Amino acid sequence: MTWAQELPAQEPPPAEESETVETRARVRVKQTQTTSTTRVSTLDLETSPIKSAEDALRIAPGVVLVQHGSEGKGQQFFLRGFDAIHGADLEVTLDGIPINEWSNIHAQGYLDLGFIIPETISAVEVTKGPFDPEQGLFAMAGTARYELGIAPARRGTHVTYEVGSRGRLRGVLTSSPQESGGREFWAAEVMGDRGFGAERSAGRLSLMRQKHLVRRQNERLSLLATAYLGQFELPGLLRLEDARAGRIDFYDAYATQGEGVSARSVLGLSYERGERDKDRFAASASLSARHMNILENFTGYLEDETYGDWREQEHTSLAWDMGVSQRFLVAKRSALTLGAGARLERFWQREDRVDPATRTSYDARRAMRAWQDSAHAMAMWSFRPTPKHTIDAGGRLQLMHIQARDTLGHTRDGGVLLAPLPRLITSWAPWRALKLTAAYGRGVRPPEARAYSGFEPSREGIGEEVAQGAAPRHVTSDAVELGAELALARALKVYGALFGTRIERESIFDHVSGVSIELNGTRRVGAEGRVVVYPNSWAEVHANLTWVDARFISSGNLVPLAPRLMGGLRALGKHPSGISFGTNVLAIAPRPLPHSATGSTYLATGATLAYTWDWLRFGVQAENLLNQQTREGEYHFASDWRTSDSPT
Repeated sequence: MTWAQELPAQEPPPAEESETVETRARVRVKQTQTTSTTRVSTLDLETSPIKSAEDALRIAPGVVLVQHGSEGKGQQFFLRGFDAIHGADLEVTLDGIPINEWSNIHAQGYLDLGFIIPETISAVEVTKGPFDPEQGLFAMAGTARYELGIAPARRGTHVTYEVGSRGRLRGVLTSSPQESGGREFWAAEVMGDRGFGAERSAGRLSLMRQKHLVRRQNERLSLLATAYLGQFELPGLLRLEDARAGRIDFYDAYATQGEGVSARSVLGLSYERGERDKDRFAASASLSARHMNILENFTGYLEDETYGDWREQEHTSLAWDMGVSQRFLVAKRSALTLGAGARLERFWQREDRVDPATRTSYDARRAMRAWQDSAHAMAMWSFRPTPKHTIDAGGRLQLMHIQARDTLGHTRDGGVLLAPLPRLITSWAPWRALKLTAAYGRGVRPPEARAYSGFEPSREGIGEEVAQGAAPRHVTSDAVELGAELALARALKVYGALFGTRIERESIFDHVSGVSIELNGTRRVGAEGRVVVYPNSWAEVHANLTWVDARFISSGNLVPLAPRLMGGLRALGKHPSGISFGTNVLAIAPRPLPHSATGSTYLATGATLAYTWDWLRFGVQAENLLNQQTREGEYHFASDWRTSDSPT
């Protein structure tokens, strides 16, 4: 449980004061949205158990996150039958700044959102599928757009202090001028948590600042600056047979386990001129610096009987991003949006086999320096042939360039790749209560820089579906969606969608090889539904269900790891008396694992309850209400932890 207290240093505005509303440079001009597009609102964030920025994404229906470690290490993402690993198929942006780490040493598209202070998030928009021309690299399963801003209840200066029953201590200080509408702020966070079991402690320090440098009528120039340092322990994995036999407790870990350090800083500028529904120009530029170090062991003593299969990974990068867009009103019911952007990134990375006792390297597995760059041009024509019909047609031309130097093999190689990505969304509203949508889009996943090196994993533990003998290239996916939205009076809304995706090559992380392995082509078909009930003006009930059938095209085998059937239920509210609450339930049916294994049923529960009186807010959060031993992350691969006579 967590208790939170907020102490504003200045009086809040009168209750009747209206909220200032502003547009922002990096918030895109709204096009037609698919039925499955959802928005995590300020109310959702206030009434849900939120410990980190990743928890904000858990609120979105159909999105599953797995934290097989402790806070600080990137989580694993599942969406629409995709095992997006640590971000390989899910694009994430922060006020327009791309967060995925292309060619990260730990995982392709790696996402670490620990530097985002949860109290600074105003909303998260989740688009499932690659249907918008503004969606870029890694958006094959979809895109999550984080938007920054301080909620009305927290404006002014606030201090929040949390104490958790598992040794968690967290302090947050935020300050946001009332007249800025929450868009100007500075925030600081300090957190320490020993975790719920062995080798699960974590800590972080994060600073964020957003300021308007220029603020005139229909014109904004804004600055965003962040700094972050986190450290965490890694409990590793626990063999199920050892837990069942009582050799290792369910919440313990094997002897010494891993640890990690993560650091990031971002400096961004954004500019906008014009109005949302008229001609509008936007530009942005950012500089990001990143460092990560991880020591871990997935397989015990399977490959090295003396020191164990310990590996230390280090990744350092520096990236520049820039982009411009212009919206033109061509006619009363027609608009053209043009945009272009580029990313230049330089990184250094290594992976060594190490002696865990001394952290000394005895076998250098990988070492690389590389430039990787991307550029794009996009166009979207928005047309309203009738007041009930919309068409948003366009696309994106994506350029990718890699120049890698393998410092172990003393080789240099690279390539230039080009991917045309058509996109289309259309909608028809035959009457006010019903809206039908259809969408098509092509997504892209770039190749890893290591594909141009001499590194070859010594062991592959995925199985027969491993793709063979292809030169480095990008992977594309083609996705479609048909959806319907039905509003039954003001108290009930129903959403339903059918979707399908075809992928040239699947990518799944192989714990034995220690890298993501490209597998044969796959296809996914599925359906999802959502129901939202508004019983009164201050409460909501949300229910959702998603079913996906994901299979390899040639063999018909199930794609491992990704959930096939999942559902969620949430109830939340904020009463005028000052009481707010939220409850959530997530259930996932047993999912397929590699080598024909099957996982277990997963059930997660949580709740929040808070009371706000004048300047004081007192709240409690609870996780795992049923006190279950839950196998959140499940995998199936060879290992040897010397707890039995032979490896398994």
